[in-house]
Amino acid sequence: MLDIAPSLDWISAKLLTDASQLDTDQIWKIAKGGDIIYKINTWQPVELQGSYSSTIQLRPCVPSPACRERFTALGLACPHLVPYISCNPTKAAQGHNCWGPPPEQAEKLLIDLTKHFPSEINVQPAHGLVDISRLDLATMIDFQTNANANQWLETIARQSRSYSGRAITAGKTVYWQKGSRRWQLKAYNKFEELLVKGHGPADPALMKKCREATEGLIRLELQLRTLELERVSQPFSHDLIWTYMERINVNTMKRFDNWEATGLKGRALDKVKLWLAGEDIREGTTKTTYYRLRREIKKATNDRVDISLPPETGKDIFPLTDFDLTYLKAHVVPCRMSLAHTLWQPGKPWTYDNTYRSNN
Repeated sequence: MLDIAPSLDWISAKLLTDASQLDTDQIWKIAKGGDIIYKINTWQPVELQGSYSSTIQLRPCVPSPACRERFTALGLACPHLVPYISCNPTKAAQGHNCWGPPPEQAEKLLIDLTKHFPSEINVQPAHGLVDISRLDLATMIDFQTNANANQWLETIARQSRSYSGRAITAGKTVYWQKGSRRWQLKAYNKFEELLVKGHGPADPALMKKCREATEGLIRLELQLRTLELERVSQPFSHDLIWTYMERINVNTMKRFDNWEATGLKGRALDKVKLWLAGEDIREGTTKTTYYRLRREIKKATNDRVDISLPPETGKDIFPLTDFDLTYLKAHVVPCRMSLAHTLWQPGKPWTYDNTYRSNN
């Protein structure tokens, strides 16, 4: 496995190249073979697309002082217009964004991306980028099973909160600071996102590898906007996502393991779970039912679990996992080997199999 965390997911910035030949605000969608599926002279309708999008949004803009200074430093004349780009360069280069290059390679990746623009776009390869106004970083956490991943999402959706209030849920995605002009965090089940039409690579073989590599994983994405980027030192730290995750009050999701090994089912299993959680399981249960369930549980566990005793006596049989912040940090998942060959690297040749020329 390749140790890449966090990885670059989305970027909006000004490119150091001439945009005088670029038409007004444009969105281009490129087919796998390099053909242009469509182009539209607008910007706003898709600006809020998720980072799963493979569209590349371009518009000409007046160079800022930072642009002029950088052109001068490179010994180049500053053009009257430069392109502003907003896209997921990782998905453009690889065909997927499950894992990708680290944020410090953003400039090299954007330069590489501009070398592969269709000639009709009329934008020459860039010399660099400046004035980043949006940067998305992502990391993947191993929750062992898809059920654990979904249960954790349900737990934090109910219990967590950030400075601006409780978490907001849209579908199965949990957001903190949603709508903030500074920063936003979100968490979702990456495996299940890939099951949604339009959210994964078009190539069936690549899609299969992506699904196999992401089952049981939660994806954390940090989005930084202009006001926050001005406060964040560069190069970006690999601990950046956790710096913001620590600002959120996330209650621990506790999960006892080894349920399947006992063969317990139905009401007996429910009673054991309540007992381990410290609940008074005699309340609301008749004496006859209580002792019947006690005998059933003892038999299923070879007398190792007795619900008439303190719950601490069952902790060795049902190990407890705390899916807290410590767990999350310790279970960051590097790139799975099945996708390692698809990852973009500086200087790596682009092919039609893993470039942004994708019709999804």
